[in-house]
Amino acid sequence: MMNRQLAISLSSLLVLSSCASWEAEHREAVARSSAHHWQKLMEQHHTQPTASGPKWQMPDAQAEAYANYLEQLPTPRRLLEVTGGKDCALNELSQTFVVHQQAPELVERQRKKTAKSVDVEQRGRTVTIISGDCSLGELNGPVTALYTDNYYSQSQYIAGETQFLGRIDGFFKKGRLHGEARVISIDKSNSSGNWRESLMLKIGMFDNGSEVGPHLMIYGEGENQVITLTQSLQDNYVRMNSWMSGKPNTRFHMLNGEIEGWLEFASSVLKDDPQCYRMGQKVENPAYCQQVAPRLEQLMPVAVAAELPRLASFNEMDTIPAAAPRAATPAVPAAPNAPTAPANPTSPAPQQPIAQSTWSIPRIPDLNWLTMPNLKQLYSARANEYIPRLQQQLLTNMVQYLTPKAGPSCVLNDDSTSYLLFQLSKSDYEQQRNKQRSRNNVYTDGQPSIMVAEGACENGQLDGDFVVMFRYPHSLKMGAYQASSNIYGRIEGTFVDGKLHGEISRTWLTQHQPGSMGATEIAASLSIYQHGQRDGEEIHVIAIPNSRSTRVVKLTPYSVQREKADIWLNGRPQLSSMMNLGVIDGYVKYYDGSLSNLVQCFQDGIPQTNDNYCKQLGF
Repeated sequence: MMNRQLAISLSSLLVLSSCASWEAEHREAVARSSAHHWQKLMEQHHTQPTASGPKWQMPDAQAEAYANYLEQLPTPRRLLEVTGGKDCALNELSQTFVVHQQAPELVERQRKKTAKSVDVEQRGRTVTIISGDCSLGELNGPVTALYTDNYYSQSQYIAGETQFLGRIDGFFKKGRLHGEARVISIDKSNSSGNWRESLMLKIGMFDNGSEVGPHLMIYGEGENQVITLTQSLQDNYVRMNSWMSGKPNTRFHMLNGEIEGWLEFASSVLKDDPQCYRMGQKVENPAYCQQVAPRLEQLMPVAVAAELPRLASFNEMDTIPAAAPRAATPAVPAAPNAPTAPANPTSPAPQQPIAQSTWSIPRIPDLNWLTMPNLKQLYSARANEYIPRLQQQLLTNMVQYLTPKAGPSCVLNDDSTSYLLFQLSKSDYEQQRNKQRSRNNVYTDGQPSIMVAEGACENGQLDGDFVVMFRYPHSLKMGAYQASSNIYGRIEGTFVDGKLHGEISRTWLTQHQPGSMGATEIAASLSIYQHGQRDGEEIHVIAIPNSRSTRVVKLTPYSVQREKADIWLNGRPQLSSMMNLGVIDGYVKYYDGSLSNLVQCFQDGIPQTNDNYCKQLGF
């Protein structure tokens, strides 16, 4: 879909556990930039003429009926708000048809194809049968089921999480879809650095697991809505039409999941000329498409057998009995049949929590896959020294390293606590948070638990060398983006006159709460402070286990209030950005070649239409 491609084409941006201001500000910047670009494209699309004629219209009455039904379906999200379920241990075939509406071998073939350019790691999948026959682990007859499907994807520039919550109502035969089926799902994705949520509706007929007749899908809502019609044709071909905001968009054929022949664009805004494909590969010489086009256009749709069962009545489908809605955002509970990932005998055993009287450290996986940039790219002698140390630090037993150790009893004052948690004095910390809240970034840092393992404490202050473990809850709300986490950390260094002074080492784990929009991270940083102020560059190495992503961040202070971040993702440059008091202020430069706007000027967190402000700053 055109809108999905735009949404994921922007490179994912910084996620710093201890510097949440970067996370929020960059998500906001990307969201605004993406929205502006999309709005501009849609304005052009609405005013430019598009192709017309029979091939850009719904092909038959059944397709029209499906489109009308899905567009008029009242409150489809409500149908996801059901509880309860049957105790069903489904086989792989039945589970795959519930979640993907395809056979396992087709899903696996698509995953192998995707793996050529994107690494995908399955995070979890659940299936809950609300009603239907699931005896012997096999679905038969009319079935209503809820499912979740979560995974992480990573490419050269993009790494992010996708979460599906869906419902299927349809007919099954020996574990395969056989008859009419309707699917409602919500897709949450943070591949572009900010979370987006989209509604998807599908309906169509199946014959022993294969699609027959027209299948209609509506993705998104309002002006961003895309309608896709799929028609199964003779000889395993498929014809696909799409409409964007109610206007013709694309048309093409597929064979065995690969584009074959012309890829046509209805609007000159999107593309002036059709593109020629052969077995999924774009070819410059159009002779092949000119040769096969007449045959493709003559292919007939696969007939739908009259005896296939249909959903009893469209008018009743939106009022299927359901239990009372949940009070909170719907989240399907783990079903008894939810698959568990098999143990990998070649991987080191994950580190297990260690129980303490104070707090326990959650399970932390092995991090021997970290990917670092070429140190020459960082142009920093300090980074050359720090990065190997930080990498080695993350390869130690992190659970043991972060586990609190009893030391001297100490009640710290506000400044000391703020330095330990945020490396800022209490007043500087409040100034930064107030600035961020003025940009509608709502932070909540909960009551911390602090244990001094080593160090002298007097009059609420640490003095001299110290080692401190801490834990505190943290949440961030910025528009639709919401994240809640527990942060477990260790900081060591020196206090002089109540202020950080000398080299400071920090290591922390950010454990996101279930349902939170974020991924677990383990990070380490090194920096030098002079009387409470950072002196020179600070280096972070951040590991994101679920997507096996590594971020390296070089923070360079320009003044007490201003700093620059240079960020690498999986060894490659991702972006650089200027900030003032935790808010983007100055140039942001992106290194993703797929973006049309690689340099953007911001003033106080707001993207500018020109770079006059940034030129005046000199940043």
